[in-house]
Amino acid sequence: MTTVAYVAVRMISFDDDAEKFTQTYLNKEVSHHNTAQLKKISADKHTYHFLKDANHVTLKFTADNQGYQNYAYYPVRINHSETFWVTLKFNPNPIDSLILNHFSMIKIQYFRQDNNR
Repeated sequence: MTTVAYVAVRMISFDDDAEKFTQTYLNKEVSHHNTAQLKKISADKHTYHFLKDANHVTLKFTADNQGYQNYAYYPVRINHSETFWVTLKFNPNPIDSLILNHFSMIKIQYFRQDNNR
């Protein structure tokens, strides 16, 4: 019975877990100045330079998961200033996802907002 409750809580807290993973992952790469990894996950030059020049990353997902199957897509606001799209890969099997860190970073891309609409 406890396992069922744990799986249910993990499924409900999926977005929070993904947000925490993303922020922790980006801060690790930024603080270690891992430019090779930042370049690998950045989908464009703006994103790469934004992350490379950052000292710390604070982020907030601005919507729930927009993905499908074993990919999660989130619009995310970083350092209260710019909006990006984050792509994560995860294990879709809830039983296998009992492992706490079941996400991997695929890419992050700058999202240019057109204010002239």
